[in-house]
Amino acid sequence: MQPSAACKLFSTYRSSISVKDSYVLLHTTIGCNWGTSAFHIPSKLNDIRQASTVIYNEDVVFGGEKILKKAISNVIDMYNPKILFIISGCVSDILGEDFQAEIRKYSENRDIIYLKAPGFTHDIEDGQIEAIKSMVDLMETEDKKANSINLVGLLSDDYMINADINNIKKMLGSKININSIIPFDTIKNIKAAPQAELNVVFKGFETIGVLMERKFNIPYIVVEYPYGIENSKDIIKKVYRSLNLDPEKEIRRNEDYTISKLKNIYDYVRHLYSVPCSIFGDNLRASSMKNFLEDELGMDVQVYYESGDNDMNEFKKLLKDSNASILFGSSFEREIAEELEISFIRYTYPVFDSISIGSKGYAGFDGVINLLEDMINSFMTINYRRKTQYM
Repeated sequence: MQPSAACKLFSTYRSSISVKDSYVLLHTTIGCNWGTSAFHIPSKLNDIRQASTVIYNEDVVFGGEKILKKAISNVIDMYNPKILFIISGCVSDILGEDFQAEIRKYSENRDIIYLKAPGFTHDIEDGQIEAIKSMVDLMETEDKKANSINLVGLLSDDYMINADINNIKKMLGSKININSIIPFDTIKNIKAAPQAELNVVFKGFETIGVLMERKFNIPYIVVEYPYGIENSKDIIKKVYRSLNLDPEKEIRRNEDYTISKLKNIYDYVRHLYSVPCSIFGDNLRASSMKNFLEDELGMDVQVYYESGDNDMNEFKKLLKDSNASILFGSSFEREIAEELEISFIRYTYPVFDSISIGSKGYAGFDGVINLLEDMINSFMTINYRRKTQYM
């Protein structure tokens, strides 16, 4: 099992730490604390908002209540968080521990959410959804804001996430107000999510859209991640039409800007046609990237693999047997790209061998320009060119 792709604790942590003013206490062993933080902080070195009870042998024998109570007190005294997520892992679940009643004693003047997330149960999507559901329980009914939306399904350690959010805001234009980004926002903004007139739910987070529609009567639309011009246009169309607005002017503005930039490198772009490539990633981003590469650039996606419990050895074999000359993936796939001496683009969680702190994202119309720039440069600078590379 690859923890970042199949462990419920990792996914629960990702949603919880995404709340900007939260603190996460892991009731588990030291390895879980190190692993989650290692994938979270490469581009956020000052954003350390987590601790661990660090379960030892004696805690397995006598139970973890004593160390958990001490850890909660220490976190409250030292950090006084507005919301505290307590996530228990495999050892606690095996021992049958349940600290809901004990934890409730510490909830004065703050929200405390207790989540059981043993890594051997369910998968990464279940943990993300369960944590966000707990945030929905804290939401409060509000008066609606005109033309306001919530973006549902964006996490703080998604690669290039800040730049991607800026690109999405830019492409939607000034008529659309982003009310809340769930769960990547302050807890105050998340609680005020019912002010929005529409939930824009990224694929894989439909459960949250259904839940919020039932509780707060907020309609929702499901969208692909906005890689490429077509997926970006689709979001604009769906958002504007759901709010009874005309999207054509906004689409034309974005298209004109993108074409004005890309016409300068048209000859490079057309040579991407039929270039064999490979994609690895989570369902949301991988499927959208595949659509962009195949449908808009005409590239030949020879190997497509989604993260999860899939056999990575099978993926590596398929990639080695293919003619792919560029691989799109996470930091984990870098090694095989180097082994095959092919180009490599990082775009999906986890990315821990590269940082993203500027305005360069891959989402939206600006993202099309940035992604093509990186793809073409990766071909131009690679040391070894395979025979199947058409550049």
